[in-house]
Amino acid sequence: MAFDLQPLGSDDNSRQWIGSYSSSGKVARFRIDCGPAEATPGNASAKSGEGTLLPESGSDSSVLLMELQKVLKARNAIQVPVAKTSVPFTYVNLRDHLSQTITGEFSANPPGDWTALKLIFGEGERESQILLYLNDSTRKGQFSMKEPRYGDLALAELAKVL
Repeated sequence: MAFDLQPLGSDDNSRQWIGSYSSSGKVARFRIDCGPAEATPGNASAKSGEGTLLPESGSDSSVLLMELQKVLKARNAIQVPVAKTSVPFTYVNLRDHLSQTITGEFSANPPGDWTALKLIFGEGERESQILLYLNDSTRKGQFSMKEPRYGDLALAELAKVL
């Protein structure tokens, strides 16, 4: 599920973006903040770090959450909290320089401008994961399902922010 992406200034190797999704007269806005990435223990080619999803004022995410429910294959009704809050996550940079095919898949051949991140929310029994694709060149982002079993938990975490 694609959304618009506005890269923000970064410092100390951290990166920030404002994501926005418009549909049916509703505009959802949220901030993605990824702290500095470091080499992942046991896998020198992978980098990981800590990040936060943050709500943006004036956002109406009702349509976005319904779309995410489909994309994440969540089965339970969306429980939107009364007050929005930030949600921390751990991210793993899975791959840089990806291109998107006509069918919507991501591939390293040919190389492109997309970066694939795995976002991990919670821990233990409450852990969930989603994929986040970012393209600073086209200013687009895209949420995708990691595994169907994470759908309900991931949607619950995203509803806290969106």
